[in-house]
Amino acid sequence: FLCQGGLTGAQKGTATHRFVQFADYRRARLDLEAEIRRLTEEGMLTTLQADAINRRTVKSFLESDLAERILSSPEVLREKRFIIEVPISEIYEGVEQFSDEKVMIQGACDCAFEEEGGLVVIDYKTDLIDDEEIFREKYRSQLMLYKKALELCTEKPVRETLLYSFHLSRTIEVKEKI
Repeated sequence: FLCQGGLTGAQKGTATHRFVQFADYRRARLDLEAEIRRLTEEGMLTTLQADAINRRTVKSFLESDLAERILSSPEVLREKRFIIEVPISEIYEGVEQFSDEKVMIQGACDCAFEEEGGLVVIDYKTDLIDDEEIFREKYRSQLMLYKKALELCTEKPVRETLLYSFHLSRTIEVKEKI
């Protein structure tokens, strides 16, 4: 479970995801250490996870325009779970002979918030990738599934799909391929 010296990269990513899932962003903006301590005391983070959170990248997120948009929203959904049925051809290429077949997809969207009558979908990433285009290509299909799922589950249009890279401290817009 643990590497020598602490958490693995994946486990550190999980710690960051748990923080953004459960944190009160307003409190964290005022006193990040106090918010991490609160989450640890309430059992949302282990001590190892709390210690592994990169304060610099989390502060950068909390001070970002994206965090401001989230805080300004009338409705924020965190870890929105879904189960949807989609044609297999939307998941896999080259399966035209099975085009009538459907598959069930189960997942959870990191964050979605209402803005201007629609939803903005966010997937938080801790990957150590330096190229925005690589991020887009790697996660486009995942975000498009989240878009479809949230539109079906909430009956609201998704107007924007975003990745937030903690490594780059940057929001990356991801659009459907044309």
